[in-house]
Amino acid sequence: MSRPSPSAPMAAAPNTLGMLPTPAPGAGDTQRHQLRVRFYRRMGLQRVYRLVVEMQPVNDGKVRVGAPTGDSVLVRPVIPGAYVTPATQDLGPKASNNRVTFYVAPLARGKLPDARVEVCHQGRVLQEVRTPMKVTHQRLAWVLFFLSVVVFGLLAYKIKEPSAFPDMSTKNEDGRQPVRPWVEYAHDKVPNYDADLPESLREYFAREPAGRVVQDVYDWAYGIDRFGLYLAGGLLVLSLLAWFLHRPVRKRRRSQPMQLPLASGAEMAYGT
Repeated sequence: MSRPSPSAPMAAAPNTLGMLPTPAPGAGDTQRHQLRVRFYRRMGLQRVYRLVVEMQPVNDGKVRVGAPTGDSVLVRPVIPGAYVTPATQDLGPKASNNRVTFYVAPLARGKLPDARVEVCHQGRVLQEVRTPMKVTHQRLAWVLFFLSVVVFGLLAYKIKEPSAFPDMSTKNEDGRQPVRPWVEYAHDKVPNYDADLPESLREYFAREPAGRVVQDVYDWAYGIDRFGLYLAGGLLVLSLLAWFLHRPVRKRRRSQPMQLPLASGAEMAYGT
């Protein structure tokens, strides 16, 4: 009696639950990109400045073959206290759209709080790049420059007409009245405010001690050779320094490396 032959093993049924397509090589290892933001961290009021956002690939030494092309993202500068145009722009990894330019016009002075550039995709914020900004003005520089021009003009006039600027120091020999009596007794120009001052301040701010202080300062300044020239030069240097400290200044910021979302065509091709 022949023994029954063993039946062939049954093939395992394919697991259809939760089956995902196998991605192509390199699909999960896409090129990462980084944003470079160039902006002005110090700006003038009611002037127009550029804000440039550029996308660059991150060179981390990996060879990527067949990596899918990332989708474009939406760049949105958020700068309170300034008008930005355009409000949003699309930015992508291709050479045709990897750089966008915004124009910023500050409307308020001081620090612009929480200024930033948002990177969005389909309504979701992927990353934020902080862009600290401050708005200043050159008013102090112009005032100091105007004073320096006035002092230089007075010096030129003094050289031409020496009698227009008499010696009013206490060491003068021509008998002219010094500065101190002007402050103490010129009631038409300096009102008598001594009675209105508190007792603790009369010793320092009454007309007589104020006259002494003014006279001492004048004597000290008059005793310095070429004091007017030094004063005009100092005002000019201060005006240049004020302009330098309040001039527009550029700055660069880089974002964290990020992996761009896959484009719709790449998602279908790789089954993601």
